[in-house]
Amino acid sequence: MHAFPHAAGLGHDPIGALIEQLTPQASPGPQLGFLYVTEVLANQLPQLFPRLRQALPQVRWVGGVGSAVLHGGSELFERAAASALLVELPESHYRLLNPLREGLADLDPELGAWWQAQSGAFALLHADPENPLTPALLEQLAEGAAASFINGAFTSSSQANWQFAGELVNGALSGVIFTPEVALLTDHTQGCTPIGPAHQVTQAEGQVLHALDGIEPMSVLRDELARLEGEKSEVFLGLGIPGSDTGDYLVRPMLGYDPEAGVLIAGEELHEGQRLRFCRRDEEGAREDLRQMCRRLAQRLHGRPIRGAVYFDCIGRGRAQFGGPGRELAVLREELGEFPMVGLFAGGEVYNGRLYSFTGVLTLFL
Repeated sequence: MHAFPHAAGLGHDPIGALIEQLTPQASPGPQLGFLYVTEVLANQLPQLFPRLRQALPQVRWVGGVGSAVLHGGSELFERAAASALLVELPESHYRLLNPLREGLADLDPELGAWWQAQSGAFALLHADPENPLTPALLEQLAEGAAASFINGAFTSSSQANWQFAGELVNGALSGVIFTPEVALLTDHTQGCTPIGPAHQVTQAEGQVLHALDGIEPMSVLRDELARLEGEKSEVFLGLGIPGSDTGDYLVRPMLGYDPEAGVLIAGEELHEGQRLRFCRRDEEGAREDLRQMCRRLAQRLHGRPIRGAVYFDCIGRGRAQFGGPGRELAVLREELGEFPMVGLFAGGEVYNGRLYSFTGVLTLFL
């Protein structure tokens, strides 16, 4: 099986560069295209996207805008850039998700019936962070849809948060749903490392944490920070996922603390009985976790070639965490080899229906 067609558009006319590269590679029949563009181009997309659609009318595009985009081993920041991948699949093996803005009532009935008829479908979605209903929409889909897996990314732009969903949209949740016949693998990697063991929330009120294991949380945190021997670290909270047998956790910010009262304020509502651990951003730990993710995927590949990939990476990772542009992606290529890859730096990452942060979510097409 050959690699999927792909292209990066740079220079004074990124969309023109994409058209020039992709036109000779594209098949004449219907195709699915992943498209990611930097926020530098966001305000021009109402003019640029129709041009791309006219040049490649057989391609149905999904994707969105990022503060930066990924292409192969490159992180494309602070310049006009576009990254595209054409996925060659039978048209019956996928459907585009019509834009959802308020709830599942927005879901096209015919599409909903088709989705429910699938057993073990997989969805790659794009979400607008400016829609306050987006987290609830994701939760509804994860609980009510027939997809066994939902991955995704929040767009990240200081300009318009456009998405591509066959057409140009914003304020929505959109993307593509694949049937079980599509051969793919997915996994995720965390950018924060636990400082100490997991604790149990024994007293909490909303986002205010009063006690861990019956002890003031500030006391627990001071004891764990002492293990770092004075090394400065930004501290986060890792919230355990109920039912997970892998020790997976969701990273959330620690918004503040009251040293006199001994309480902490979390970036999410807490519940008694919940598992919680303190974490820190750690380049070495993030690099090792990234390698472990790649090795898990390599074992599942069983020697099969990777035809293409989509990587959703947190804006706090990449050059910000790995010491320079392209170094995180170099680890992927060292462990898994050379293959076409597109994606974006996201304002939130979705893996298996859950909203993460400081995370990389990789999907491989075989």
